[in-house]
Amino acid sequence: MEYIIVENGIITAHRCGATKPENAITVPGGFAGYVGSPYAALKADLTGLKPLSQQVTEGIVAVPEGYTINATDTGFIRMEQAEIDQKYPPKHYAIEGSFESITVRKTFDKDGNFGYRAPDGMTEMTGEQPGKACKAVNGQWVFDLPTGQAIKLDAVKTAFTEASAKAHCPSTVGFDIDANETANRDITGLINVLEATGVEQTVFRAYDNSFHEVTLTQLKTMLTEISLNGQYLYQAKWTLEAQIMQAQTEKELEAIGISADAIAALANTLKAQAMAKANETGAENAEAS
Repeated sequence: MEYIIVENGIITAHRCGATKPENAITVPGGFAGYVGSPYAALKADLTGLKPLSQQVTEGIVAVPEGYTINATDTGFIRMEQAEIDQKYPPKHYAIEGSFESITVRKTFDKDGNFGYRAPDGMTEMTGEQPGKACKAVNGQWVFDLPTGQAIKLDAVKTAFTEASAKAHCPSTVGFDIDANETANRDITGLINVLEATGVEQTVFRAYDNSFHEVTLTQLKTMLTEISLNGQYLYQAKWTLEAQIMQAQTEKELEAIGISADAIAALANTLKAQAMAKANETGAENAEAS
């Protein structure tokens, strides 16, 4: 007969014999259990093992870290990295005082050890770096104002370049005109041609791609308006730069919106304010006279 011996809930022997020892348990032929396995893992009729998921549910065995139950419900297999990342979220590490971090995933090494392995000298951070102006301090991300200001100033430069490249403005000649360097160069060329040839007017393409007959005087007016628009773009740039340097907190710095459109809008506001002030001064002078 075939029998097993169980001690403290663990199968300690699996033998065949004409007789069985006292307290041994008879098992059917082809017994699926093995020495060292929990007796509770067996089905009630001892014909085989319970499904692995059932054993886990009953607390007989535990799923090792980094493993999952296979498709046949008979064994453990390593999880795919995407599954590991979901169950064991990646961690972030940084060198003390640095403004950069690395992401470390929990993985298996070549020896089968499972864990997070960060380079020596790096500290585990509380989470992902919230912004480029944040530096590592004792495992925490701390906002650094000078760095934040420098980043914002760089953003202003980039936005100003973009705003200047696509600048346009209304002209007193009756339509909107491009107001970038290309427009400046093209209008200057037209003025030179008209002056050299003695022609008084020419066809001009407006910002909306419509065509208009314009005079030499109107071209010179447009050239002045382009120059004036550029001056207000610079004033808008300088205004934002001043606001950035005056900011004392991360919140104040974040409140300063930086984009090409923001610079163009601020330039228009400054221009309108200047015109309103000039009109007011003109009215006051007229009254005084």
